[in-house]
Amino acid sequence: MKTLQKGFTLIELVIVIIILGILAAIAVPRFVDMSREAAIAATQSVAGSISSGSAINQAQWKLRDCGGTPTGDCTGAKQIDTANGNGTSAACAATAAALIQGGAIDPKFQVAASTLDTTSTCANGGVFYCNVTYPSDTSLFGGAGQPPIPQATILCTGS
Repeated sequence: MKTLQKGFTLIELVIVIIILGILAAIAVPRFVDMSREAAIAATQSVAGSISSGSAINQAQWKLRDCGGTPTGDCTGAKQIDTANGNGTSAACAATAAALIQGGAIDPKFQVAASTLDTTSTCANGGVFYCNVTYPSDTSLFGGAGQPPIPQATILCTGS
């Protein structure tokens, strides 16, 4: 009489373990560098958020004529000009924080005056630029083969 085999043989189990080891050896190096890519994307996202907040703020300021005779509620609009003290690249961190909902930027990121454009101010309703960096890994941006340092564009409201 023939007996029915139940379960797997040792050789079958060893083969499965070897296949899983090969797959892990191929897949793990591809996912190890994902934290670096995530940090780059997050930093670019913060710069984009600041730029978007600035555009929305400027639109609200101009739409409601907050610098003249207000036609609407101006409590949410921030005045960004040199007379207000936040219309220069030196004031990047404070200005950017004012434009972000909640009034603060995650401490993982640093917002500072642009090293590429140090002369722009809000004079005559202009723009200025702020660098957004990830201080815990300074090798993410600006080097050979690296993406450029993300810059937030701050649109001035005028007085």
